[in-house]
Formats: sequence, structure tokens, C-alpha cells
Amino acid sequence: MATNDAYPVIASRGQSEVTEKSLDRLAWLMDDLFRVPVLGWRFAPGRIAGGSSGGSAAALACGMAPLADGSDMGGSLRNPASFCGVVGLRPTPGRVPAWPASDPWDPLSVDGPLGRTVPDVALLLSAQAGPHPAAPLSLRQAGSNFLEIPQVDMHGLRIAFSPALGDLPVERSVAEVTERSVAVLAEIGCLVTREDPDLKGADEAFETLRALAFERDLGELADEHPQGLKQTIRWNIEQGRLLSGADVARAQAGRARLLERWHAFMTRHAYLVTVVSQRWNQCLTDEPMRTADKDFHVHRLHRLRRFFGTCRMRGTKF
Repeated sequence: MATNDAYPVIASRGQSEVTEKSLDRLAWLMDDLFRVPVLGWRFAPGRIAGGSSGGSAAALACGMAPLADGSDMGGSLRNPASFCGVVGLRPTPGRVPAWPASDPWDPLSVDGPLGRTVPDVALLLSAQAGPHPAAPLSLRQAGSNFLEIPQVDMHGLRIAFSPALGDLPVERSVAEVTERSVAVLAEIGCLVTREDPDLKGADEAFETLRALAFERDLGELADEHPQGLKQTIRWNIEQGRLLSGADVARAQAGRARLLERWHAFMTRHAYLVTVVSQRWNQCLTDEPMRTADKDFHVHRLHRLRRFFGTCRMRGTKF
């Protein structure tokens, strides 16, 4: 049980915000997608709200709340927003101060806003963002800078379009919607080119650093209440306990190399456009995932890593 509010909650007071999630126990990772939120039983029992902030996104979509917040390590703001038709933003690490934090220098998970529109998200971000003396990664720029969204001349803007970030499987219907959106960008004058960023080693680095964070943040709780945590959290904690110093060093070095390649990629493009989630928001049971050239059958989370690889992307500039 938390003994005090996190800084984003304190900063957001007065903004009519909710932070409720969708589950009856600690939710984390993509297997939250297998649970249908309470709202789903009334409005769309065959659909899911995403995870892990699915309850917040569903509350926004049906008008229960004007704003909501969440955290994002591997897609927990972006995936529910995509599934519920609202807006989620994973900010740059340090944009929203991380306090309190078990490791205030760790940028893997960040707090950020959810809203029904981009201006709503900017409003909440303006309250959440800003420097904080207890958060060493916090950026100096005041949150009030986000209250006004600048007008951007789209003509000639260089945009990279990566339909599948290389070879990740993407549901055919998702790919078609994304293609139509990119066509609109080209119609208004953007210079759109197809190019995939080099994400070699991203999964390995992410999974190592995630396991490290889970053991650090939840290891003691898992020892005290092992049945209170779902299996995927316990598995990540176990993986964290198996790590050596050399394992962590390799993951950190791999992340640094990835960052160098990412910066080189973004010198050629102003933005990268890709899919948020590789599947649409239906319940993931035995229904095959139909891509452009084949069908995939998905049954369990441990077989879903490649089906949510897009959520590893972290290149926001906000």
C-alpha cells in the first residue's frame, strides 16, 4: 500500500484526473490485454481496452473522466490509447519528474498523460511536467510551455514510415489503417519515405533491464505475497535475480549502441510513423492474426513478444 502520492498525481490535482486501472491486482505487461475490463461487458464484450492502463483509457473513451495518467515502460500509455481511440503520450525521460523512485536515474519507465484529444493531453502534461529537485533526470523546461500547441508547416517535413519496424508481424487491418494515415501526410505536403530504424539488440537490452527493474521494485513484495502478483511479474523478478553484473553491463552497452543508431536515423527524418499495436483490440484467444501474407495463431503471452514489439519504441521528443 502506497504511503504517499507520486509527483504526477500531486501535480495533476485540480485537473479532474483519474488514475484508476482495469484490474483487481497489480497490473503490468501485455498479458493485461487478456482481461476484459468491466466496461467491456456492457459496451463491447468482444473487445479489450489494452494494458496496463486500460481502465483509464476506457474511462476516457466513454466520458467517465476528462483526463487520466499512467506510466509507460513497454507501451502502457500508447497501447490502451490505440485500442480505445484516445490519445496517449510517452514523454521523454525526465519530462515528468519520477518521484518517489527506487532508482531515480533509471529512464526505462516514465509517467505521462492520457486524454481524448491532443490539446487535452497537452493540458495534463503542462501540469505534470517541469523540474523537480528530488528527480535528477527532470528537465528544466517548465510544463506551462505545453499549454499552447505550436502550428507546424507540414510542407516538406521529412517523415520516415516503417510499416512493421522491419519484420514484425502486423495484422492486415492495422496495416491498412496505418497506410491510409500515411497517405494523408503525403497529401498535405510531407516528404514520406519508407525506412526501418536499426533496432538490433533492442529486445535483449529491454528484457534484461526490465527484469532488473522488476526485481528492484517488486522483489520484496513478491517474497511477502507471492500469490498476489501475476505469473509474468513473478517470472520477470526471477529473471532479474539470475542476472549477473556482466549481463546488466551488456544490456546497458547495447542500449547505448541503439541510441547512437537512433540519433543517426533521426538526423534524416523529423518524425517516424509506425503502428502502435500490431493487433486490433479484439480478445486474443484462438483467433488467428492475419497479416498481409500469412496467419499467426496466438495463445499465450510468452508467444506474444514479437506481436507487441512496436511497444519497445521510445523516440518521443516531448
